[in-house]
Amino acid sequence: MNKLLTLFITMLLSVMAVAQDNPYALFGYKTKTVYKTEKQDEFRIKNANPNCEVKIIVFDRAHHLVRLLDKKDSVITTVKITDDQLLRWVNADPASAKYPELSPYNYVTNNPIKTIDPDGKEPIVTVTTEVIGTAQQRVLGFSNALSNPSQYAMTTVNVYKVIVTDSEDANFHMEFGVTRDAFSVSKGSYADAYMKNGNGDGPRTASNIAFEPQAGSDNSYEGHQQEGGYPKGAAAAMYLTTDDGSTKLPSAPRPGAVAGGYSKDANSATGVLFHVGGWYDNAKGNPSLAASEACFGIVNPGNSKTNPSNNTVNSVLGSIFAQAAKSQNNPGQIQVVIDPRSQVPASRTVKP
Repeated sequence: MNKLLTLFITMLLSVMAVAQDNPYALFGYKTKTVYKTEKQDEFRIKNANPNCEVKIIVFDRAHHLVRLLDKKDSVITTVKITDDQLLRWVNADPASAKYPELSPYNYVTNNPIKTIDPDGKEPIVTVTTEVIGTAQQRVLGFSNALSNPSQYAMTTVNVYKVIVTDSEDANFHMEFGVTRDAFSVSKGSYADAYMKNGNGDGPRTASNIAFEPQAGSDNSYEGHQQEGGYPKGAAAAMYLTTDDGSTKLPSAPRPGAVAGGYSKDANSATGVLFHVGGWYDNAKGNPSLAASEACFGIVNPGNSKTNPSNNTVNSVLGSIFAQAAKSQNNPGQIQVVIDPRSQVPASRTVKP
């Protein structure tokens, strides 16, 4: 029975296929007219807006053209659609790798009807390699003078431009500056200097334990508001994680961080933050000079003891947090991109 049914369906489909050329062939009649189904190479859409000069949009699929016509069917303009533009609509959204819980339609949060083609998901904070100034920084570790432990070494570091944009809000743009270097004197370096100088007050070598993205790793991270700020009570702060939520970021080699006791692994950095940089007022209101273990210190123009960075830090990070909260697609999401530097100072000589 199944074989007979299959044979009958096959014969019926064959007759229907022939009938597309001659609809009367089923009745044994041959017509002199050839019936042929042709591919429609042009697709026309009428514009419902009577006030618009463009009355019809013509999609010429054969030649990859879009023509705009007026009320007399005259061509107003012609736009060439290239192959790479067409391919945009047949590929999965690149964000699908970052947001696997959604479908390939991440760019519209799986709802192309409700959300009409937004450009992205979050504020983007990009730390560039462009130097825009300098700032003072306290040297960590054994940088103090033996005769006066409260007297520590200071150094001058570059300040780099940071650009903040928002993929959902083209009008949002902000720039500020951060320090990227982080100098520290290890116990071994201090001991060597003590033997060489004959005292504990002389110059010694400070290693740079700054965080730089590991070669070949993803240099894009997620930013999160640090509860209570950092240092606590001084100003706002933002800590970084990988896309999977880990605070351990793959880093370029940081042997000085291991020697100084700031890290157990020379190829990673943990607790990377954006916080106060240069001179700032601590929680008690006293002037303090920021140091860094692998962080980005936000500094204001003209930073000094009498012009601390607190207000700038609160303003900058507050704006970023507020902008992220307004996201329609992923409220609170902040993307941070760290452009790797081609040259990073490995060490320098410092003195209390």
